[in-house]
Amino acid sequence: FDIDISEAMDGESALELIKNQLFDLVITDIGLPGISGNELVKEVRLYEKEKNQAPQTIYGLTGHAMTEEFQRLCYDSGINQMYQKPITKE
Repeated sequence: FDIDISEAMDGESALELIKNQLFDLVITDIGLPGISGNELVKEVRLYEKEKNQAPQTIYGLTGHAMTEEFQRLCYDSGINQMYQKPITKE
């Protein structure tokens, strides 16, 4: 595979990357330093609407328990799919 990867150390930096480049897939930790992963996704979805862009696919990662309430909060923010860490090949 020929894959290009961009990294950000916090939510604010990630938001700037996403505003300046379209990605096939965005993977964000929910517990980011600065703005949370959920807040990042809300900001991305707002930006996409303002710019009339199609929504990018965004996956969230968390080490938290995947309670129904927590999942609802993540999906309500606009996340497409949630995964619990650690991630395995399966």
